This record gives sequence, C-alpha cells and structure tokens, in this order.
Amino acid sequence: MSTLRLRWLACAPIVAALTATACEESGIVIGKKPGQSQDGSGGDGAPAPPTPEPETNDDGGPPIADPGEPIAPVTGCEELAWVGEPVEVDGNGGPIRGPGLFPLSSGGIGVTYADYAPDQFVKAIISRTIAEPFGAWPPVIGAQTVHLTGFDFDDSLGVITATPQGVFARSGLVEGVFAVGEPGVLVRTTGSVGAMVDEAGSGSAYSVRWDANAALYAIDRYASPGQAAEPELLGTVPPGAPPAGHAEFRFATNGANTTLISAAPTSGAASLDPPVDAQLHFYRAQGGSIMETSHIDLGFYPTRHWLVPREGGFFAAVSHPSNTNGSGAGVIAVYRIDHDGKQVGAPWVYRAPPPTDAWSFTGWRNGFAIGLQQGSRLHIVVSDGVGVTHLMTDEIWVFADPEPYIPIVVGGDDQESILIGQSTTIRLLLHRADCIASEN
Repeated sequence: MSTLRLRWLACAPIVAALTATACEESGIVIGKKPGQSQDGSGGDGAPAPPTPEPETNDDGGPPIADPGEPIAPVTGCEELAWVGEPVEVDGNGGPIRGPGLFPLSSGGIGVTYADYAPDQFVKAIISRTIAEPFGAWPPVIGAQTVHLTGFDFDDSLGVITATPQGVFARSGLVEGVFAVGEPGVLVRTTGSVGAMVDEAGSGSAYSVRWDANAALYAIDRYASPGQAAEPELLGTVPPGAPPAGHAEFRFATNGANTTLISAAPTSGAASLDPPVDAQLHFYRAQGGSIMETSHIDLGFYPTRHWLVPREGGFFAAVSHPSNTNGSGAGVIAVYRIDHDGKQVGAPWVYRAPPPTDAWSFTGWRNGFAIGLQQGSRLHIVVSDGVGVTHLMTDEIWVFADPEPYIPIVVGGDDQESILIGQSTTIRLLLHRADCIASEN
C-alpha cells in the first residue's frame, strides 16, 4: 500500500496540510510505476488536530505547525499506480502549449492545445477527441481540428472550461468559445478579460469585461454560443471587488438554476498602490442580477483559483506556489461553499515540498483531485478531505510552457482513473493513474 507521512499545518482555522520540507526529510514516499519497490512509513486513523500556536511561515502563505503526525490514504483508493507508458499526442512541429483535458458525455475526453497548424507555419488552437481513455490503454486518439490561427504563442492562453457536449472556452489573450471537431469559432469574445462556459452542460457561455466608464466588471451571457444572437447582460459585479486588470473569475452551476461566480485578485495585485485586499469573493447570479454573498480573507494573493460543483454546493480552491528561489511550500487551500455562496466549516490545506505549484483542480468522488508540478515532475493528489493518496512521475520530463499547464481529468468506474497531461517540446504526453483499493 502506498503511504505517506504528512505534517499538519495550522492557519486558523485551517485544519490539514502536507509537509513544507523535502520528501526525504518528511517521510513522504512518492508514487511508483508498477513493479517499482518503495520504502517508507505511514499511519492509520484520523489525524490529530493542528497545533494551537503555529510557527510563522516566511513564504507568504499560512503559518506552519509541525507535530509530525502521519495521515492515512483515502479509503478505497489507498494507492495510485501508473497504467502502462505515457501516450504521446504528436504535434505539428511547434511547441505544444496551454493543453486542456475535459470529459465528454460520450465517455471520451476532449483535448485542446496551441500548436502550429498542419503543414503551415502559423500558430493555431487545436482540438481532438480521445476515445475510451479509461478502458484499455493506450486509447485511440482522434484527428485534429483547427479552430483559430494568427496569435502569438507567448500570449497567455488562459483558463479552459468545457461542457460534456464538447463546447469549450479559453480565456486569456486567446478569448473565445469553440466546439471539439467543429472548425472555426463559435463566439469570439475579443475585449473581454475572460471567457467561460457552464460546465454543468446548460450550453451557456459567459464573458467578463471591464467597463472603464463605470469602473466595474460586467458579465455577459451567451445562451446559445454559435448562433447570431447578441449576448445579454447578466449583471455587474458590485464596486469594491477585485481590481481592474488583476482579477480572475470562475463560474459554476449546481442545481436550482443558480450560477455561482467567484473572483480573486491575481498575484499581480500585490504590486498595486494602494494595495488591495487578498480576498476571494463569491456572487450568485439568479433572476438577471448578481449579488455578493460572502468573501474569504486569504492572507496571500493566489496564483490561480478554481470553482467546481460538489454534492451540496461547490469547492473553491486557491493556490500559492513556492517562492521563485524554490524555498517555501507550494500551497493549495480548498474551501467548501454551499448553494448560497457561503463557506461551510474550515478549509483543507495541502502543502507540498518546494519547488511546487498547483496547476489543476477538479472534483473526484466525494472529494477532489489536484495536478501539480513539483520541480520537473508531475504530481497527482486525491483526497476525500480526510485521507490523502498521491503519485509522482519518477522520470524527469522537459516542460515546453513557460507556465506549464498540467490538466487533469477523472473517469472510469467510480472515478477510479485519473488522466493528467503535460506539454513537451513537440508533443503532449498523457499519463493515466488508477486507484488500487486495499484488500483489508
């Protein structure tokens, strides 16, 4: 059974986290390929409560307490193991950047990334489908579809959201809504600061724009992307929220036709004068209006954040990487949010040895899965909010992206499989890990 030793971190009221020291020092045993031996120790049972008076952390994240308690793996997924060898999705000669993975209602997954267009020295947004990725390995990789050309690879490729029907959106400087397998663009949202689709599958798309005249953010809704209808104004974000040019928004729907919106200042907001509060704001969009429901004081400016549905509400997660000099832990904090947009209980915090940064987050079973870059390795973490099981590549790969996107998607029976992607110089590598349940 794969085990790991964790160190508790307290960030009142934060209740759980991983070690801020190196794997060897903390007793963490990294994941293995099938047949690879591993040593190490771990513990069973529920973890102890955090130490009341934590040591101060100097990396800008929450403070640290370290009673050195072990933590158990996730029940029913006590070990993760790699399945076969990574699958290579060949590119067209350019560096593959900004990859995204998303589940499709057909049982396959959609893939999108930036590369050169086939037989052309022009940069393009491309998509493919992969059939039955959670069945026999390796899976069948579909043909590529070109959606958009004529942009700079150095542009930020932004966040990717998608519906089970294969409609996906990219924010950043390549703004637009696309459909897997359909050439061209459904909606080009040039001038916005973010384009997203409702991942619950309603078919709606959203764009966020900064209204300089009114000094506020306005959110537009496209009821049917690809049709000629103009977007409707969903509403405006009340003044005093995250600052212009330094905010990211997320959208999620979870029943009752209620859309929850989150907004957080980016790490660039740290340089603003006067400074802005490092807060994660929540808004409800319902009945043609947007109202703020709550906010969370983070204590640091997140590099990125996520909002995904869960049973009973949503997960909101924020990440804070290791310092640029490699010191300090990489941190991801996960908050439970109810349908009304309010925090429920204390957050869960994960700390990984430096240098680490979290690049993807998604719902998994009754918990969540995280994709991280730890040095030049991929690192998968799954948790039900109590136990933690993780796995790391034992090879050292070369990342093509200056900001290496590491998309993650889950699937299979009882979501037993986790697929994680990584862009290299001329191809996209797909790794799959499967849960192994203890026989005890």
